[in-house]
Amino acid sequence: MSPSGLVTALGTGVVSITATDLVSLISAVSSVTVLPAVLDSLTLSSSTVNLPKGETEQLTATGLFSDGTTSDLTSLVGWSSSDTSTASVSSSGLVTALTAGVVSVTATDLQSLISGTSLITVVPAVLDSLTLSASTLSLPAGETQQLTAIGVFSDGTTSDLTSLVEWATSSSTTASVSPSGLVTALTTGVVSVTATDLLSLISAVSSITVLPAVLVGVAVSPLVANVPKGDTLQLTATGLYSDGATKDLTGTVTWSSSGDSTVTVSSSGLVTAQGIGAGAITATDPSALISGAALITVLPAVLVAVTASPLVANVPKGGTQQLTATGLYSDGTSKDLTGTVNWSSSDPSIASVSTSGLLSGVAVGQAVVSAVAPSLSVPGITTVNVTAPSITISPASGRPKAAATVSGQGFTPGTKVKVIYKTGVASKPKVKLCAATVGSLGTFTCSVKMPTRIESGAKGAHTVYAKEPKNKAILATTTFTLS
Repeated sequence: MSPSGLVTALGTGVVSITATDLVSLISAVSSVTVLPAVLDSLTLSSSTVNLPKGETEQLTATGLFSDGTTSDLTSLVGWSSSDTSTASVSSSGLVTALTAGVVSVTATDLQSLISGTSLITVVPAVLDSLTLSASTLSLPAGETQQLTAIGVFSDGTTSDLTSLVEWATSSSTTASVSPSGLVTALTTGVVSVTATDLLSLISAVSSITVLPAVLVGVAVSPLVANVPKGDTLQLTATGLYSDGATKDLTGTVTWSSSGDSTVTVSSSGLVTAQGIGAGAITATDPSALISGAALITVLPAVLVAVTASPLVANVPKGGTQQLTATGLYSDGTSKDLTGTVNWSSSDPSIASVSTSGLLSGVAVGQAVVSAVAPSLSVPGITTVNVTAPSITISPASGRPKAAATVSGQGFTPGTKVKVIYKTGVASKPKVKLCAATVGSLGTFTCSVKMPTRIESGAKGAHTVYAKEPKNKAILATTTFTLS
C-alpha cells in the first residue's frame, strides 16, 4: 500500500485496507481480495521467419502474466495459419512450409483471447543432400563411368544436378573426372571423386578403385583377304586393352574356321585355302572369351611358277630341239603352258626359239632361253649349249672289210644321221657305212664294216662324215686310214 493509496496485489488472499485521519483519528476500511495473476500478453519465439518450402520451424508461445512472471504456453494456446495452403501449423506450434508465399501464424490464449503472431515467408525449396549414382566403383584402367548427382530438396523433391555441381578427384593421376561427371580410370589405385553444390557446399563422395587394364577387343589382320586355292596366309591377332594398349595375341588365342571345306586355320593362325568359296576365321581369347574375325575368300588356284624342260639343252649347230613349259599352280596341280608362255633367248645369234618353244642352234656357244607367263615375273629357264657335232671311228685305221665302231656326239636328239665313207674312186665316190637315230643326249653309236678292196679306194687317209638323210650339209667328219 503506497502513501498515496495505491494498492498492489502481491499474493492471493483477502486483506483490509484502512485509511485514517491523523488529526481526528477517523478511519475507513476497504476489504481487498487478491486473485491469481492473469495473462497480460503473448510473445512468439520468432516474429518473422523465412522458411524454405518443405522445411519446418518450431514456434514457442511465452505468456507474460500480471505479476511479471512468464510461462511457456506453447501447448496450451490455439495455433492457426492465415493460409494453410502456404504454411500449416500443428497444435504444438510446428510450422510446415508448403508453397512459396507469406502467411501469418497466430497463437491465441483461449481464455483471455490474447494472441501473438509470427510472419512466415515461405521461400523456394533448398537442397538438403546430394547422392551419387555409385558410392563405390571398380573400374579397369582406361575405362570410363558416368556418375550422376541427384539433389534431394527440402520439399522432398529430387533433381538431377550432374551438370550443376562441381566435380573433383583426390588424385588426377589415378582417375580424372570431367565437369559433367565422367570418370576416366588412369592407373591402378583408389581415389575419391566428389560432387559439390557451390551454393550450399553440400557434397557427396564416390570411392573409385582403378583395376589393371582389361581386354576389350581382338583385331584380326588382315580383316578381309583373297587367297588362291592351295595358298596359305598368316593371320595375326592383336589384343586391344581398356587403357589403349595393344598386345600381339596370335600365339595365345584360339583359332577356328567357319568352314573347314573352304579354309582351315592352324593353332598359330596360318590359313590354308582348301576350296573355292568364303569362310570366316575367328580368334578368341580363352580367358575373356572376346573374339575377332577375318573374312577369307578362296579364289581359283593361281600360277605360282613356270618350269622349262629340259633344264639344260645341248643342241648342235644347225640342230633343233623342242622345249616344253609347265605351269605349277597354288593348289599343287600343273599344266602344259608350252604354247601360251612367251619364249625368248638371251642371245638369238647363238640360239633362237620360236613362239612354240622350238629351239634352234645358230652358232656354237651358250645362251639362256626363258619361258615367261604374263602373270609371273620369274621365268622358267633352259640353259642352251650349242655345239658342233663330232664323230669318231675306232679303230681309226685298218684293212678293207675291217670292223669298226662309229660314235657321234653333239647331234640333235631324235634325228636320223647317215655315216658316209669317201672312197676317192670316181665310179663310186662314197659308201654308206651306217644309219642311226640320235639319242636323248645327242649321241649315237653304230657298228660298221669297212668297204671291200674294190670299193674302198687307195691306201691312205679317207674322210668319214655324218649328215642328215635329207640335208646335204655335212655335220661332222673324221678320218680312217686304209692300209
